[in-house]
Amino acid sequence: MNVLLLAAVVNGLAACAAFREPTYGEQIEDEGMALREVGAQWSKGESLVEKGEERIRSGQERIREGERMVEEGREMTREGTELMRASKLRYEEGGGDSAY
Repeated sequence: MNVLLLAAVVNGLAACAAFREPTYGEQIEDEGMALREVGAQWSKGESLVEKGEERIRSGQERIREGERMVEEGREMTREGTELMRASKLRYEEGGGDSAY
């Protein structure tokens, strides 16, 4: 019985020794590693924000260019339709086939 009690005490002491408190230096090192991870995550986020803002600016520029091109296309369509209408009238007035 004494041997079992002694074995239990030795095992208990060994287990306590394995779970020692980290030293102040180890605590600072752990904190430093955590801060590096936070800093890296912040930097990655900052980079994504910059890239996202640039894409927004670029997209808005393309939208403005597209709207300008659409308006030019509409104007060309109006002008072409008017030319075709005037051409048809001129042809019909000149004695051409009115079924044109």
